[in-house]
Amino acid sequence: MLHIGYVYEPNWCPKNATDYVPAFRPGARLVHQWIRFRNGFAGSVSPPPKVKLEYLRGDLPDDHIEAWTHSTLDLVPYNAYVLVHGNTAQADICARVAGRANSLGIPCAIAGVGRHFDFVDAKKGIDWCERYTLNNGSVVVVRPDQHVAGIAKSTANEATLIQMIIEG
Repeated sequence: MLHIGYVYEPNWCPKNATDYVPAFRPGARLVHQWIRFRNGFAGSVSPPPKVKLEYLRGDLPDDHIEAWTHSTLDLVPYNAYVLVHGNTAQADICARVAGRANSLGIPCAIAGVGRHFDFVDAKKGIDWCERYTLNNGSVVVVRPDQHVAGIAKSTANEATLIQMIIEG
């Protein structure tokens, strides 16, 4: 499990490498939460196949097996950056940035909370969004390896987001 909790930061070291603690920060892997896709992604990226948890029938309630089909990690295609936003005001800037990145030959998709996906557990989804400051208009830039390249505050402009993608 150490690879799940790994953070790309020279001075970062977990207190106990066997206990995973979600890190909502640049360099860390995007934190998992169960989601439902609504309208796919903006662009040509489509949702991956559903997670199959049938082997856990009897260990998990049936409603969990039916609902837990996609994770926030599924928002990240293996070959593209993703701009995750939770504020409809950020949808336009994300669309412009994704268009610019794609024109530079850097595949980029957009995943908007409430637009492209919802959380299976609304309370956990609210916490996930708050921890990434999406409710305040931030945009999370995620690399193809599912690690957060940066979290752009609501005041960030297109150039800042493009720079986060380029620097990865």
